[in-house]
Amino acid sequence: MKGARFMLEQTGQPEEIPPGPNPGLDKLKALLKSRKFWAALVAVVMIFVKAYAPNFPLSEEQLLGVTVAMVGYILGVAVEDGLTARAR
Repeated sequence: MKGARFMLEQTGQPEEIPPGPNPGLDKLKALLKSRKFWAALVAVVMIFVKAYAPNFPLSEEQLLGVTVAMVGYILGVAVEDGLTARAR
């Protein structure tokens, strides 16, 4: 079987390892669905774009305002998530 994983038992015969949960992949999927992650990524990308493209149409003060708004959004979502988990 192409791509199948095998292990050797005590008899020396290969046995296919059944596919199981992959915690690393599950964490990656959860990260990509996270509103906090995307807000942080947008803020970081905007900061890097301004640093490497000085003609970016936002001034430093405007960029600071957007970044502060993103941080506020991230904190608000974190509080919301924490209160939702606590209510369960």
